[in-house]
Amino acid sequence: MPKERFKPFSSFHPAVAALFGTEMLLMAMFAVQPVYASMGLVAAFLLSGVSRGWDRTSRQLAWQLPLIVLLACANALFAGYGATELLALGPFHLKAESLAYGATMGISLISVILWFEDLAALVSQDELMGLGGRRFPAITTMLAIAAQLVPQIMRRFSIVKETQLACTASRHPSPSQERMGLLAGGILLSWTLEDSIERSDAMRARGWGSGAQRSSYRTLRFSGRDASACIALLALGILNAVLAWIACSQWSFYPVMPSLVWWWGYLPYAAEAALPLLSAAAESLAWWKEDHDGKRARD
Repeated sequence: MPKERFKPFSSFHPAVAALFGTEMLLMAMFAVQPVYASMGLVAAFLLSGVSRGWDRTSRQLAWQLPLIVLLACANALFAGYGATELLALGPFHLKAESLAYGATMGISLISVILWFEDLAALVSQDELMGLGGRRFPAITTMLAIAAQLVPQIMRRFSIVKETQLACTASRHPSPSQERMGLLAGGILLSWTLEDSIERSDAMRARGWGSGAQRSSYRTLRFSGRDASACIALLALGILNAVLAWIACSQWSFYPVMPSLVWWWGYLPYAAEAALPLLSAAAESLAWWKEDHDGKRARD
Protein backbone atom coordinates (compact mmCIF):
# COMPACT_ATOMS: atom_id res chain seq x y z
CA MET A 1 0.00 0.00 0.00
CA PRO A 2 1.61 3.33 -1.03
CA LYS A 3 2.36 5.79 1.69
CA GLU A 4 -0.13 8.64 1.97
CA ARG A 5 1.19 12.04 0.96
CA PHE A 6 -0.22 15.24 2.38
CA LYS A 7 -0.86 18.11 0.01
CA PRO A 8 0.50 21.48 1.18
CA PHE A 9 -2.03 24.31 1.54
CA SER A 10 -4.89 21.81 1.29
CA SER A 11 -6.85 23.66 4.01
CA PHE A 12 -6.68 26.93 2.04
CA HIS A 13 -8.29 28.09 -1.18
CA PRO A 14 -6.35 27.00 -4.31
CA ALA A 15 -5.52 30.66 -4.95
CA VAL A 16 -3.09 30.55 -2.02
CA ALA A 17 -1.13 27.61 -3.47
CA ALA A 18 -1.23 29.17 -6.96
CA LEU A 19 0.14 32.48 -5.64
CA PHE A 20 2.92 30.74 -3.72
CA GLY A 21 3.95 28.59 -6.69
CA THR A 22 3.93 31.58 -9.06
CA GLU A 23 6.13 33.65 -6.74
CA MET A 24 8.66 30.84 -6.29
CA LEU A 25 8.69 30.15 -10.02
CA LEU A 26 9.40 33.80 -10.83
CA MET A 27 12.18 33.89 -8.23
CA ALA A 28 13.76 30.79 -9.78
CA MET A 29 13.62 32.41 -13.23
CA PHE A 30 15.01 35.85 -12.46
CA ALA A 31 17.14 35.56 -9.29
CA VAL A 32 20.34 34.39 -11.00
CA GLN A 33 22.62 34.46 -7.99
CA PRO A 34 24.37 31.42 -6.44
CA VAL A 35 22.70 31.58 -3.03
CA TYR A 36 19.19 32.26 -4.32
CA ALA A 37 19.52 29.64 -7.07
CA SER A 38 20.77 26.99 -4.61
CA MET A 39 18.06 27.77 -2.07
CA GLY A 40 15.41 27.59 -4.78
CA LEU A 41 16.67 24.21 -5.99
CA VAL A 42 16.73 22.72 -2.48
CA ALA A 43 13.23 24.06 -1.72
CA ALA A 44 11.84 22.75 -5.02
CA PHE A 45 13.43 19.34 -4.44
CA LEU A 46 12.03 19.03 -0.91
CA LEU A 47 8.56 20.12 -2.00
CA SER A 48 8.66 17.68 -4.91
CA GLY A 49 9.52 14.86 -2.54
CA VAL A 50 6.68 15.76 -0.17
CA SER A 51 4.00 16.36 -2.81
CA ARG A 52 5.03 13.95 -5.61
CA GLY A 53 6.92 11.23 -3.77
CA TRP A 54 10.58 10.74 -2.92
CA ASP A 55 11.09 7.81 -5.29
CA ARG A 56 9.86 9.75 -8.31
CA THR A 57 11.84 12.83 -7.32
CA SER A 58 15.04 10.87 -6.70
CA ARG A 59 14.83 9.14 -10.07
CA GLN A 60 14.84 12.53 -11.77
CA LEU A 61 18.21 13.32 -10.24
CA ALA A 62 19.74 10.79 -12.65
CA TRP A 63 19.43 13.34 -15.47
CA GLN A 64 19.11 16.62 -13.55
CA LEU A 65 22.49 16.56 -11.78
CA PRO A 66 24.45 15.56 -14.95
CA LEU A 67 22.67 18.39 -16.78
CA ILE A 68 23.97 20.92 -14.25
CA VAL A 69 27.51 19.54 -14.63
CA LEU A 70 27.18 19.57 -18.44
CA LEU A 71 26.05 23.20 -18.54
CA ALA A 72 28.81 24.26 -16.16
CA CYS A 73 31.53 22.51 -18.19
CA ALA A 74 30.15 23.67 -21.54
CA ASN A 75 30.06 27.31 -20.44
CA ALA A 76 33.55 27.06 -18.98
CA LEU A 77 34.99 25.52 -22.16
CA PHE A 78 33.26 27.59 -24.84
CA ALA A 79 32.77 30.91 -23.03
CA GLY A 80 35.99 31.23 -21.13
CA TYR A 81 35.41 34.61 -19.55
CA GLY A 82 36.80 35.62 -16.20
CA ALA A 83 40.14 36.26 -14.56
CA THR A 84 40.71 33.17 -12.39
CA GLU A 85 42.21 30.42 -14.52
CA LEU A 86 41.86 26.91 -13.11
CA LEU A 87 43.13 24.73 -15.95
CA ALA A 88 44.44 25.03 -19.50
CA LEU A 89 43.50 22.36 -22.06
CA GLY A 90 45.16 23.33 -25.30
CA PRO A 91 43.20 26.26 -26.72
CA PHE A 92 40.64 26.04 -23.89
CA HIS A 93 41.21 27.90 -20.66
CA LEU A 94 38.98 26.83 -17.78
CA LYS A 95 37.99 29.88 -15.74
CA ALA A 96 36.35 29.75 -12.31
CA GLU A 97 33.91 32.54 -13.17
CA SER A 98 32.63 30.78 -16.31
CA LEU A 99 32.32 27.53 -14.41
CA ALA A 100 30.32 29.20 -11.64
CA TYR A 101 28.05 30.99 -14.12
CA GLY A 102 27.29 27.77 -16.01
CA ALA A 103 26.58 25.91 -12.77
CA THR A 104 24.27 28.68 -11.55
CA MET A 105 22.35 28.71 -14.83
CA GLY A 106 22.04 24.92 -14.69
CA ILE A 107 20.73 25.09 -11.12
CA SER A 108 18.24 27.77 -12.15
CA LEU A 109 17.05 25.67 -15.10
CA ILE A 110 16.46 22.59 -12.95
CA SER A 111 14.76 24.77 -10.31
CA VAL A 112 12.34 26.15 -12.91
CA ILE A 113 11.50 22.63 -14.12
CA LEU A 114 10.92 21.41 -10.57
CA TRP A 115 8.81 24.43 -9.64
CA PHE A 116 6.60 23.87 -12.68
CA GLU A 117 6.07 20.28 -11.54
CA ASP A 118 5.48 21.39 -7.95
CA LEU A 119 2.95 23.99 -9.08
CA ALA A 120 1.08 21.31 -11.03
CA ALA A 121 1.07 19.16 -7.88
CA LEU A 122 -0.13 22.02 -5.67
CA VAL A 123 -2.94 23.16 -8.01
CA SER A 124 -4.83 20.47 -9.93
CA GLN A 125 -6.51 21.01 -13.29
CA ASP A 126 -9.95 21.22 -11.70
CA GLU A 127 -8.73 23.82 -9.21
CA LEU A 128 -7.10 25.77 -12.04
CA MET A 129 -10.37 25.77 -13.94
CA GLY A 130 -12.16 26.89 -10.79
CA LEU A 131 -9.73 29.79 -10.29
CA GLY A 132 -9.98 31.40 -13.71
CA GLY A 133 -12.76 29.57 -15.50
CA ARG A 134 -15.35 32.33 -15.11
CA ARG A 135 -13.21 35.36 -15.95
CA PHE A 136 -10.63 33.80 -18.30
CA PRO A 137 -12.25 30.63 -19.70
CA ALA A 138 -10.14 30.40 -22.87
CA ILE A 139 -6.78 30.91 -21.15
CA THR A 140 -7.65 28.59 -18.27
CA THR A 141 -8.86 25.86 -20.60
CA MET A 142 -5.76 26.22 -22.76
CA LEU A 143 -3.45 25.87 -19.74
CA ALA A 144 -5.38 22.89 -18.39
CA ILE A 145 -5.32 21.11 -21.76
CA ALA A 146 -1.63 21.88 -22.24
CA ALA A 147 -0.80 20.45 -18.80
CA GLN A 148 -2.62 17.28 -19.82
CA LEU A 149 -1.31 16.99 -23.39
CA VAL A 150 2.41 17.55 -22.82
CA PRO A 151 2.93 14.30 -20.85
CA GLN A 152 0.58 12.50 -23.26
CA ILE A 153 2.60 13.62 -26.29
CA MET A 154 5.84 12.48 -24.65
CA ARG A 155 4.34 9.04 -23.98
CA ARG A 156 3.05 8.80 -27.53
CA PHE A 157 6.46 9.74 -28.93
CA SER A 158 7.98 6.81 -27.02
CA ILE A 159 5.22 4.51 -28.29
CA VAL A 160 5.83 5.55 -31.90
CA LYS A 161 9.60 5.02 -31.66
CA GLU A 162 9.18 1.63 -29.98
CA THR A 163 6.71 0.60 -32.67
CA GLN A 164 9.15 1.61 -35.39
CA LEU A 165 11.93 -0.38 -33.78
CA ALA A 166 9.67 -3.42 -33.46
CA CYS A 167 8.39 -3.25 -37.06
CA THR A 168 11.52 -4.47 -38.90
CA ALA A 169 9.72 -5.22 -42.21
CA SER A 170 8.90 -1.60 -43.00
CA ARG A 171 12.09 -0.14 -41.60
CA HIS A 172 14.95 1.29 -43.63
CA PRO A 173 17.91 -1.15 -43.84
CA SER A 174 20.16 1.14 -41.81
CA PRO A 175 18.03 3.80 -40.14
CA SER A 176 19.83 6.61 -38.39
CA GLN A 177 18.65 8.26 -35.19
CA GLU A 178 17.83 11.45 -37.10
CA ARG A 179 15.69 9.55 -39.63
CA MET A 180 13.89 7.68 -36.87
CA GLY A 181 13.26 10.92 -35.00
CA LEU A 182 11.87 12.67 -38.10
CA LEU A 183 9.55 9.78 -38.93
CA ALA A 184 8.34 9.58 -35.34
CA GLY A 185 7.79 13.34 -35.27
CA GLY A 186 5.70 13.23 -38.46
CA ILE A 187 3.54 10.41 -37.15
CA LEU A 188 3.13 12.16 -33.83
CA LEU A 189 2.17 15.42 -35.58
CA SER A 190 -0.59 13.77 -37.62
CA TRP A 191 -1.80 11.93 -34.51
CA THR A 192 -1.95 15.17 -32.52
CA LEU A 193 -3.72 17.10 -35.30
CA GLU A 194 -6.35 14.37 -35.60
CA ASP A 195 -6.94 14.48 -31.84
CA SER A 196 -7.20 18.28 -31.91
CA ILE A 197 -9.99 18.13 -34.50
CA GLU A 198 -11.88 15.56 -32.42
CA ARG A 199 -11.35 17.62 -29.27
CA SER A 200 -12.61 20.82 -30.87
CA ASP A 201 -15.69 19.02 -32.24
CA ALA A 202 -16.39 17.57 -28.78
CA MET A 203 -16.08 21.00 -27.13
CA ARG A 204 -18.35 22.58 -29.75
CA ALA A 205 -20.93 19.80 -29.27
CA ARG A 206 -20.96 20.52 -25.54
CA GLY A 207 -21.74 24.18 -26.10
CA TRP A 208 -18.29 25.71 -25.60
CA GLY A 209 -18.45 29.44 -26.28
CA SER A 210 -22.20 29.46 -26.97
CA GLY A 211 -23.04 31.73 -24.03
CA ALA A 212 -21.89 35.18 -22.97
CA GLN A 213 -20.59 33.88 -19.65
CA ARG A 214 -20.24 30.26 -18.64
CA SER A 215 -21.80 29.07 -15.42
CA SER A 216 -19.82 27.09 -12.85
CA TYR A 217 -20.25 25.43 -9.50
CA ARG A 218 -17.85 26.61 -6.83
CA THR A 219 -16.82 23.85 -4.47
CA LEU A 220 -14.58 26.15 -2.40
CA ARG A 221 -15.29 29.66 -1.20
CA PHE A 222 -12.66 32.36 -0.78
CA SER A 223 -12.79 33.24 2.93
CA GLY A 224 -11.20 35.98 4.99
CA ARG A 225 -8.53 33.51 6.12
CA ASP A 226 -7.60 32.87 2.49
CA ALA A 227 -7.48 36.62 1.79
CA SER A 228 -5.16 37.15 4.76
CA ALA A 229 -2.89 34.34 3.54
CA CYS A 230 -2.76 35.83 0.03
CA ILE A 231 -1.95 39.29 1.38
CA ALA A 232 0.84 37.87 3.55
CA LEU A 233 2.25 35.86 0.64
CA LEU A 234 2.09 38.88 -1.66
CA ALA A 235 3.89 41.08 0.88
CA LEU A 236 6.53 38.39 1.43
CA GLY A 237 6.95 37.93 -2.32
CA ILE A 238 7.45 41.67 -2.88
CA LEU A 239 9.98 41.79 -0.04
CA ASN A 240 11.90 38.84 -1.50
CA ALA A 241 11.82 40.40 -4.97
CA VAL A 242 13.35 43.63 -3.63
CA LEU A 243 15.99 41.75 -1.63
CA ALA A 244 16.82 39.51 -4.61
CA TRP A 245 17.21 42.59 -6.83
CA ILE A 246 19.63 44.09 -4.30
CA ALA A 247 21.63 40.85 -4.09
CA CYS A 248 21.76 40.36 -7.87
CA SER A 249 22.74 43.99 -8.50
CA GLN A 250 25.66 43.63 -6.09
CA TRP A 251 26.78 40.32 -7.60
CA SER A 252 28.62 39.82 -10.89
CA PHE A 253 30.33 36.72 -12.26
CA TYR A 254 32.73 38.62 -14.51
CA PRO A 255 35.51 39.58 -14.43
CA VAL A 256 36.02 38.45 -10.81
CA MET A 257 33.35 37.07 -8.50
CA PRO A 258 33.00 38.73 -5.09
CA SER A 259 33.08 36.61 -1.96
CA LEU A 260 29.79 35.28 -0.66
CA VAL A 261 29.04 36.57 2.83
CA TRP A 262 26.24 36.00 5.31
CA TRP A 263 23.30 38.36 4.71
CA TRP A 264 20.00 38.62 6.56
CA GLY A 265 18.17 39.13 3.26
CA TYR A 266 18.25 35.40 2.57
CA LEU A 267 16.05 34.63 5.59
CA PRO A 268 12.70 35.87 4.14
CA TYR A 269 13.23 33.73 1.03
CA ALA A 270 14.08 30.69 3.17
CA ALA A 271 10.98 31.34 5.28
CA GLU A 272 8.72 31.53 2.23
CA ALA A 273 10.27 28.39 0.72
CA ALA A 274 9.59 26.49 3.96
CA LEU A 275 5.88 27.40 4.08
CA PRO A 276 4.56 24.36 2.12
CA LEU A 277 6.73 21.99 4.15
CA LEU A 278 5.39 23.49 7.37
CA SER A 279 1.84 23.25 5.99
CA ALA A 280 2.27 19.57 5.11
CA ALA A 281 3.85 18.87 8.52
CA ALA A 282 0.98 20.62 10.32
CA GLU A 283 -1.59 18.63 8.36
CA SER A 284 0.25 15.37 9.05
CA LEU A 285 0.40 16.21 12.75
CA ALA A 286 -3.32 17.04 12.82
CA TRP A 287 -4.20 13.71 11.20
CA TRP A 288 -1.91 11.86 13.60
CA LYS A 289 -3.55 13.50 16.62
CA GLU A 290 -7.01 12.71 15.30
CA ASP A 291 -6.08 9.09 14.66
CA HIS A 292 -4.42 8.82 18.09
CA ASP A 293 -7.44 10.33 19.85
CA GLY A 294 -9.73 7.97 17.94
CA LYS A 295 -7.73 4.94 19.04
CA ARG A 296 -7.81 6.12 22.65
CA ALA A 297 -11.56 6.61 22.48
CA ARG A 298 -12.08 3.09 21.08
CA ASP A 299 -9.85 1.61 23.76
